[in-house]
Amino acid sequence: MTQVFSQMALGLSVYKLGYHRAAWRMPDFPQNAMMSLDAFTDAARAAEDAKFDFVFFADISAVENLENPARDISLEHYVVKLDPIVALSAISAVTSHIGLVGTVSTTYTPPYRIARQIASLDVISHGRAGWNVVTSYSPYERQNFGVEDISNIDARYARAHEAIDVVQGLWNSWDPDAFVADKTSGQYFDREKLSILGHEGDYFSVKGPLDVAPSPQGMPVMVSAGDSPWAREMAAKYANIQYAPTQGDLAKAQEYYRDIKSKAAGHGRDPRDLRILPGFMPIIGETDVEAAAKHRALKDLIHPKTGFGLLMPLFGDLSKHNLDTTLPRSLEPDPDHMRGFAKSFFDRAMAENWTIRQCYEHLADGEPWFMTMVGSAKSITDTLEEWFHCEAADGFNLLPDHMPGGFTDFVSLVLPDLRRRGLFRTEYSGTTLRERLRPNAKTLQ
Repeated sequence: MTQVFSQMALGLSVYKLGYHRAAWRMPDFPQNAMMSLDAFTDAARAAEDAKFDFVFFADISAVENLENPARDISLEHYVVKLDPIVALSAISAVTSHIGLVGTVSTTYTPPYRIARQIASLDVISHGRAGWNVVTSYSPYERQNFGVEDISNIDARYARAHEAIDVVQGLWNSWDPDAFVADKTSGQYFDREKLSILGHEGDYFSVKGPLDVAPSPQGMPVMVSAGDSPWAREMAAKYANIQYAPTQGDLAKAQEYYRDIKSKAAGHGRDPRDLRILPGFMPIIGETDVEAAAKHRALKDLIHPKTGFGLLMPLFGDLSKHNLDTTLPRSLEPDPDHMRGFAKSFFDRAMAENWTIRQCYEHLADGEPWFMTMVGSAKSITDTLEEWFHCEAADGFNLLPDHMPGGFTDFVSLVLPDLRRRGLFRTEYSGTTLRERLRPNAKTLQ
């Protein structure tokens, strides 16, 4: 007997406003969109109209690759970006239902600051906030925050676990009915319903309490991502949403799903309290031929300098080679980069005799970090349904190739079919993000 969700959850990733490397060169991509609040509020309102569960803001607090000779970042559109919590706070004022998930790093942000930011967003949005927990890996971020070393992954995750415990403790500073606001007696809150955290740990000393009252949600939703053993453990212990990496490999996705659900049960959690949502970038047409033509148009907009920069970490500097020659068999890639996804990508490129151009086209599609689907609406809906029904996903995090066109295609071509199959809601239920993610299970024999 297996408990499954009756309908999938859907999130919209709005970071970059398009996940293909050439997204910003598409004709309908708004000019200077990354600094345009209107571009993000338009995306969020469109997602709310489509009844999505949440919008998701990833973040890296740095201009990356500024001094990397292999990357000409003047060709990249997400070199500037808005702070997620600031943008989501503005979005909260023009939406009513959709969840608001923002990234804040435990490596660079004190837990009291995190608790205060996310709780404030939760209050002003009436219970729609989620915190995407990251430990941060970018050396460019480290340089901005004056941190000497972030290479010890055990220490980063130990700090993250302690930070999460502190944040959640601060969120429990007040009982839901602590604020009586009795004008007759003059009593504003009941001191018996206030808890002082008094945390003393390896990384943090935080007294509390938090100076933000509880929201209708009570505890904001926790979100995490990643495939490492550390990331899997953190998801199992804390997450309500796990943004799952995938290479489009169903068997690997099923292993990932079952492992994290099992680990969650090992922590005494109901595995249904954790939604596992792989990221996917669909390029959709009325037919497979039309979808392939859209994909080809995107590929043709990739600047070769961008392509060579993408290949640099995996294969070294290939800029002296002709783009349409196969990868040189003499390559000796850096072993420090040849782990996990990078190793499987390198092996596949060699086995299939990809040209240099083909290699960077695959990387520009998001390989190997998320699943790219190119095809008709029916073929994409079939794939989503298969993954949902066979313990590979509890829903999906949509990464449009570009905004607004990629999202519009999904809503107009795929979403109606999902609804006809009973796989996605037609109206919102509940009032908070946590309520919408709460199990709506049916029993299958």
